[in-house]
Amino acid sequence: MLAAAVFAQIGVATGIMLRARDKKLKGLAGSTMLPGALAGVTEPILYGFILRYRKTLVYVIGAGAIGGAINGTLGSQSLVFNFPSFLSIPAYSPMIMHATGVLTAFALAFLATVLSTGKFSKRYGFIYVDKHDDGSGTLERKKKKSFYWYKDVMESNGEKL
Repeated sequence: MLAAAVFAQIGVATGIMLRARDKKLKGLAGSTMLPGALAGVTEPILYGFILRYRKTLVYVIGAGAIGGAINGTLGSQSLVFNFPSFLSIPAYSPMIMHATGVLTAFALAFLATVLSTGKFSKRYGFIYVDKHDDGSGTLERKKKKSFYWYKDVMESNGEKL
């Protein structure tokens, strides 16, 4: 079910909000969690965290799959069209069974995020920038291996995939 994945994303955002040391990151986590929790809109979480910190995608997939399996096993069904959120839990039947599945997905993703050993460091793109989470670093830029791979793909018009 889609609802479990939404709650897993909200769990990741909540975990980042509690675990992050950077005030801007905490603020971003809180402001992305709210639309997800109240309206089921998780694009800010997806683009703000899950794509940036790729390991959180594994947390969402695992927690969403387990929560969805619980909902499917317990026979949870939507009574009306809705966007999954905390406010839409009463729109599912049986409501208690649905809440069990989605809150399991939320809790698993939250715990995986909070208990993960790595920092939430920005490490994406084709250029590595020597800047650490605390703001220190030389800001020296180095091309990653992926830069040269992408360059070859573009020069070969996609034939060197």
